[in-house]
Amino acid sequence: MVLGFNALGNLPDVKLRHFAAEAKSLDTARMQELEETKRFTLASALLKMLVSRRLDDLAEVLIRRIQKIHTKGKEALAEHRAKHQAETDALIGKLHNILVALRDSDGSRARQRLEAVENAAGADTEESIQRCEAHEAFAGDNYAPFLWRFHKGHRTVLFRLLDNIELKSTSSDKSTEAAIQFILEHRSSKADRLSAEGLDLSWVSGKWWRVLSERQKEKNDGTVDRRHFEVCVFSQIMHELKSGDLCIPGSDQYSDYAEQLVSWSEYNKTIGQYCGTGGLVTRQRSIYYRSKAPAGKHRRSRG
Repeated sequence: MVLGFNALGNLPDVKLRHFAAEAKSLDTARMQELEETKRFTLASALLKMLVSRRLDDLAEVLIRRIQKIHTKGKEALAEHRAKHQAETDALIGKLHNILVALRDSDGSRARQRLEAVENAAGADTEESIQRCEAHEAFAGDNYAPFLWRFHKGHRTVLFRLLDNIELKSTSSDKSTEAAIQFILEHRSSKADRLSAEGLDLSWVSGKWWRVLSERQKEKNDGTVDRRHFEVCVFSQIMHELKSGDLCIPGSDQYSDYAEQLVSWSEYNKTIGQYCGTGGLVTRQRSIYYRSKAPAGKHRRSRG
């Protein structure tokens, strides 16, 4: 089967779909009547299309599960905010009192201004700082801290999907591939934090660093929270599959789009004939439509 798929590697996508559709329309008796070479070609095309669609299905399962986890995370953040609204209001009120104290004590001596601020801040300064830090973790609609609780119920299925599909980068940037390999190697780890030395984590956003780093605002401490990093990588897989930065070799919808593009050598060989047939002219690899404009002038195609 694999050899048959490789033999179809250079077959145009349109022709492959045509052969697969033809094979699907034939019953066993009619397939047996075909010449052996054509019969194997049609069967291989059909099998390849079926496998491609099953890979698409697996990718869709992975994406939808991760999307569901993110939806639950957003809902949890909304619930958290509603539950702690009174605390947030109290912190805003305390900040207001401090600012008013600074304004009203303007022109006073430094000692008097400090006393006014201390009175406005109250005696629970340390507790207020902790509340501010807890609130800061969710600032900017950051629901990442809530994702693990919903992810852990799906992780067995998600890792099984990774075991059955191959994810490849469509560019020279292999940082996501390395991160995927990292979480696969540590899927059975019980450690709270893992050393991330050697990994390129430039793709990790600031919101994720708030939960990945042991101390907020410190990105380069050399370790990451194992659980949150796992969710972070799966989230990145979802985003890159949807954007085309990751592909699944052998799939249909999630294959490498670059493989469907015409090479420059083939382009240069065929562009003249193609444009001549379509009434176009080429100029430095740009295509222009022939128009009724004055001689020597052309309108550029929006395509």
